[in-house]
Amino acid sequence: FGENMRVLKWIVGRCQGSAHAVQTPLGWQPSYEDLDWEGLEEVNRKQFDQLMRVDNDMWRKELDSHGELFEKLQERLPKEFILKRELFQLSLWR
Repeated sequence: FGENMRVLKWIVGRCQGSAHAVQTPLGWQPSYEDLDWEGLEEVNRKQFDQLMRVDNDMWRKELDSHGELFEKLQERLPKEFILKRELFQLSLWR
């Protein structure tokens, strides 16, 4: 079962109301139980949690590094990009 298919299966499950998600500062991600692990039985919950962990400090630094680029492109960037970046920044400070 391909990795992309696992995620697509989860997305369809979310749309149908049969799969769950966990909210992170970067958006919604699948829970361990809602992914099809056929062919990847060696991946356990602890490994999954480690892979899916969001390092807030790293993401704050990443978003800060975008500041200069966003300033340069401010006139041409869709407002939604600027707002989304600000939302990410706010969510990382909770």
